[in-house]
Amino acid sequence: MIELELLADIVQRHRRAVQTIGKINKLAKINHNDCKFFDEMMTKYSKYEHSQSDEAPVTLPDPDELNKDLNNLKEWHDNFKKR
Repeated sequence: MIELELLADIVQRHRRAVQTIGKINKLAKINHNDCKFFDEMMTKYSKYEHSQSDEAPVTLPDPDELNKDLNNLKEWHDNFKKR
């Protein structure tokens, strides 16, 4: 979502080229709340992607919490597309 929507596919991990033609104006849609939203979500969910200590296992979020976060992401995306 960050690479393709927020950053308008201008930059991507593991891609050498920066592709700005016809896209760079889309960066002007980004505001502080967008950055805060993704910072919070990445902080919350990054622990599931990285190795964890066996002494302090990380429990998965319950389905209701995950559903809420996914709905918030969808709502963000719908609103961002309208800008």
